[in-house]
Amino acid sequence: MSPISRQQTRGMANNALQRFSSNFSVDSSNKVVYSIVAINIAVFATWQYAEENAKRFRDGRLYYFMYRNFTNSAQNLKEGRVWTLVTSAFSHKEWYHIILNTMVLLSFGDPVWRMLGTRKFLAVYLGSAISASLSSISYYAYLEPYLRRIQNKQKSNSIHYSMGASGSLMGMTTAFACVYPMSQYSLFFVINMPAAALIGKGPPSTYMVADVFGLLCFFQRSLAFVMIAPSQSTEFASYPFADQTGRFDSAGHLGGGLFGAAYYFTRLRPLIRIMGRR
Repeated sequence: MSPISRQQTRGMANNALQRFSSNFSVDSSNKVVYSIVAINIAVFATWQYAEENAKRFRDGRLYYFMYRNFTNSAQNLKEGRVWTLVTSAFSHKEWYHIILNTMVLLSFGDPVWRMLGTRKFLAVYLGSAISASLSSISYYAYLEPYLRRIQNKQKSNSIHYSMGASGSLMGMTTAFACVYPMSQYSLFFVINMPAAALIGKGPPSTYMVADVFGLLCFFQRSLAFVMIAPSQSTEFASYPFADQTGRFDSAGHLGGGLFGAAYYFTRLRPLIRIMGRR
């Protein structure tokens, strides 16, 4: 076998770069995806301002407001803030969290929007957000304590707060993979693999299997935040910056993915059959 020339190496590198950049090609006419990205960035900026304001000026009022209105938790739901089931899906507090979710949204958002149209796209995106939030609350508030008890593990006294678009993105990509299971997408924007890998049509579902394993074995690590509940005091000392730990919210991921699959079987598949595509 002859050695690879410098020109061939350069060509391979250019192809990889083209595959990477093609994942971010969002049509300018698609205002839905751009609007979601803009909302996410605005909420992220508010988090940064609120945290800086609490640290520098000992004023935690905005920080406390964000936790009460832009995070998902059993406590927020019990206190009547049902809107947090949706607003938490537009909430990101860490740089790596918003960057990763924005990359996925820009990768899949445009083709999914073209497939569904604006109304159905929003139904899947927001429905998956609600499903993910309820799944996360159900697991961390009820199922996890039960699993810890039967496994003789120490009970956690911290309150679980979650945020991020991961559940919505899982639902969106699952619906797309159900309709086009053999379409190719780039894992980490480099490795091409079929969309079916998301849901287990053919190859095992990479993400969902990992999420189930994480839930059962307490290895879950979603960009959710475990923390002691903040008091209503506006003093900085009452805000538990030091008690936060980032974890993947596997329950939320599964809840979002299940909604996407359910939407396919109840709404999209019947339409496809009527159109004679399957």
